[in-house]
Amino acid sequence: MDRNFHIAELIAQKVKGKISLEGAKELQNWIEESPDHLALIERLQDNNELLNKLEVYELFDKEAVWQKLEKDQFSTKVVKMDTRKSLRYAASVLLPLMLAGGLFYYYYRQPTDSLANIDEVIQPGVQKATLVLSEGELIDLTSQTASKTIVQGSSQIVNREQSLDYSGNNIDSGSEGQESASPLIYNELITPRGGRYQLTLADGTKVTLNADSKLRFPVAFTDSTRDVYLQGEAFFEVAHNYKAFTVNTENLDVRVLGTIFNVSAYPSEMQTSATLVEGSVKLLAQQKTKLLVPGDRGIFTTGSSTLEVGQVNTALYTSWVQGKVEFENEDLESVMKRLARWYDFKYEFKNEQARNFHFTARIENTQRISTILEMLELTTNVQFELQERTIIIL
Repeated sequence: MDRNFHIAELIAQKVKGKISLEGAKELQNWIEESPDHLALIERLQDNNELLNKLEVYELFDKEAVWQKLEKDQFSTKVVKMDTRKSLRYAASVLLPLMLAGGLFYYYYRQPTDSLANIDEVIQPGVQKATLVLSEGELIDLTSQTASKTIVQGSSQIVNREQSLDYSGNNIDSGSEGQESASPLIYNELITPRGGRYQLTLADGTKVTLNADSKLRFPVAFTDSTRDVYLQGEAFFEVAHNYKAFTVNTENLDVRVLGTIFNVSAYPSEMQTSATLVEGSVKLLAQQKTKLLVPGDRGIFTTGSSTLEVGQVNTALYTSWVQGKVEFENEDLESVMKRLARWYDFKYEFKNEQARNFHFTARIENTQRISTILEMLELTTNVQFELQERTIIIL
């Protein structure tokens, strides 16, 4: 096993482009020893998949990974060091070994029977949505028969490259205070579980709508303010002009002039939040008001009617727009809830204690669900089983 870990470390060095000439020669000799070794290296040639694995193993609970590897692969006990010393030692010496050893272990590890067919049943989400026009007509934006240009009254809405564009339809382009007497016409963009879509509003504001969400918005902004209505989650890059832009949710309103922020307002959850990346925003909830500066996350909790603000790592709440799923010390209940929306599955806890297991990870949202669940199994005492489209946590 010592040699296996040494070879695994060489593999990790090769992946990072930091392998020495001597190490490369040793690794090549190992590859030539067996067809199985060559097959492993060929599987590692998929850089995208490999980077996903590296990110997950780097960010999951490293001590838990090491303990799991000890349990599964070493026949002798290892004396535990003082925790503080152990962490320092792990950071400087063991981390490369855990990372490489974990990769080596993972690629040789056979999928459990309970997850054998899960990737055929549960797949990552894609760009898809339905547009509901003001008169009630439904348009599947991802169907092959969907028109490239949607005509609605005097407006033309362009649907191309998995993005809906209203930006040529801003009737009111005059100076401050100018308003049109025309009534506002509202459309709705709806994403299902396992779906996501991009939208450019009439004022140039860009919106990315996350899975299981709904955005109600005007075809053209003709009033003195710009109002949209959100259920679910969306990332906004608001075009700056003299009109206030307001995201209205059931429990919390977010008001800005021009800025970049994320809003999460799922009706099934007790908390509604806004995370500010750039600019400034005002939060309004039940006669409470808070101002956010970049890096702030404001949370309104329904049960207690509290509105609290704190500094956060904004990437945890916005990286989904770049195709990442990130967790930082989140409990398994929260992890499964977010995964279920994107991968479109149901879940059930048979092991109630598992709800409180905490995880830290960064995962590509194109990753196979089996890979993610096996990573979770690897790092703690939890198992998963598939029953139709329901994942059982054991």
